[in-house]
Amino acid sequence: MAYEKKIIKNIDECAKIWEEFSPKKSLYDLWEYRFCFWDVYRFEPHFILLKNKTENVGLLPLWYIPENKKYYWFGDVGDEFNWQEGNDFWVKDESVMDELIKCLPESVLLTSITEDTAKNLEKFGGAKEGEPKYVLDLTGFKTIEDYLQSLDQKKRGNLRRDQRAVEALNPIVNSDRTEDFDKLIKFNMERFQTSPFKDVRLINVFKKIIDIAGSAPFKKRIISVDINGETVGVDLIFIYNHIYYPLLTGAQPMKYSGLGHYLNMLDIKDALDLGMEKMDFAEDSADSYKGKLFQKTQLYYFSK
Repeated sequence: MAYEKKIIKNIDECAKIWEEFSPKKSLYDLWEYRFCFWDVYRFEPHFILLKNKTENVGLLPLWYIPENKKYYWFGDVGDEFNWQEGNDFWVKDESVMDELIKCLPESVLLTSITEDTAKNLEKFGGAKEGEPKYVLDLTGFKTIEDYLQSLDQKKRGNLRRDQRAVEALNPIVNSDRTEDFDKLIKFNMERFQTSPFKDVRLINVFKKIIDIAGSAPFKKRIISVDINGETVGVDLIFIYNHIYYPLLTGAQPMKYSGLGHYLNMLDIKDALDLGMEKMDFAEDSADSYKGKLFQKTQLYYFSK
């Protein structure tokens, strides 16, 4: 069967075709979330649409980043942090998958690809292992104690030790103080030399995402901790499709030992209280603390 390839660059047309193909299973499948990246960075969309005589059959939603001279997933800003996770090639019929992959341009870097999609790339040079992401299935837990009991004795003891250390300081836990996002950014930049928020554009992206949360299909949560009248830790969380995404964090763990684990425990308790089915802790290096506490899901990348 003959197929027609069409390149879509108009953002309104991109939105329409995205809605036609997106499975809308995760936060990253939502146009409202991705659009915030385009609204700030304004890289030119390069949506590759594959059509047969009667219908649209496949979509690769990309954009071009001139300074990197590469095509990326729409919304991936080309830094070392992958802000769009669990990507798939969208087809209405698996029989057209190879034809869609052949439409990929030269100089392309596609990160955070799922294992199922990675298998489709084997005959095209193959995808390589990238950083994994970490998830926690909450369906077997009713309380934070249920989660703790699922861990081995050493891990459980370490978490309880850190929790007691912070609770001894009489912390005050706050919910949804939007102004605490600025403190999250400050803590992140102070702690990490390679903080992505040194690019003010990314800060503006997340301010837009926070602003639309609630009116968009997803919601937000901001959980912060005060000790001795000072905010010392902030987590930004998004909620969609019964999935809890603790996406951004900023804290002062060097000042208050155990604060990182304490914030994680607050997030898990909050997710359970809200009746969430899963927590998605995003990508991280294989040797991070997340690998000790949560289930690893391998992601891949493809380049040419």
